[in-house]
Amino acid sequence: MFNNVVHVLFCLGILARMVYQTVAFYWTSAPHQDHLHPLIHRYQQIN
Repeated sequence: MFNNVVHVLFCLGILARMVYQTVAFYWTSAPHQDHLHPLIHRYQQIN
């Protein structure tokens, strides 16, 4: 039972990371991102 919970959480973490990367990719490719999310753009310039 406990192993199943860990497995589900692990899969959810991977899915959440994939979704986040996809959203971040489309955010950075959007031409109007600077007006919508300057904080995200600034954060990506730092990294």
